[in-house]
Amino acid sequence: MSRINLISYRFGLLFKVLIFLYPLMVIATWLGAITIPLSYLSFVRLPVEVDIQSLRFMVRALACMVEMIPTLIVMMSFYYLIQLFTLYSKNNIFGIQNVLFIKKIGYTLIAQVAASLVTQPLLSLVLTMDAPSGGHIIAVGFGSDELSNMIIGGIVVLISWIMEEGRKLEEDKELTI
Repeated sequence: MSRINLISYRFGLLFKVLIFLYPLMVIATWLGAITIPLSYLSFVRLPVEVDIQSLRFMVRALACMVEMIPTLIVMMSFYYLIQLFTLYSKNNIFGIQNVLFIKKIGYTLIAQVAASLVTQPLLSLVLTMDAPSGGHIIAVGFGSDELSNMIIGGIVVLISWIMEEGRKLEEDKELTI
């Protein structure tokens, strides 16, 4: 097995594990089975202190459902990465399927930004629903994570377009006598 095949196979395995582990970690965090520092979660931009363990179960369950929106998009990214690395592990490097998966990976990064703009206000409202009258908060934020995902997602989509043009040129070259 060549180095590319072996490393691609290993990355494929990694993303196969993550596609199941990631949502379980999100659910376990919200339902109180495990404790993860707040800085690792998406609602850190809230202007209030939130202690997950002190929230009512219903609030945690609702927050978990809201958090599943970006989680599903991350899982889609993992799925496309699994498919891409499977192709690479089989020596399929420059095929049309590769280009399509790379493009989809870029779009899922951009979709994570859109999901953040939706889930941030929903999550802030859910987490402050038990606050006394007037204590409800709807927070909207666009930070460095969103900016990074937009830029990287755009670059990945652009790379997929470039690869598609290269693939077409190579195909035309093979058909030319």
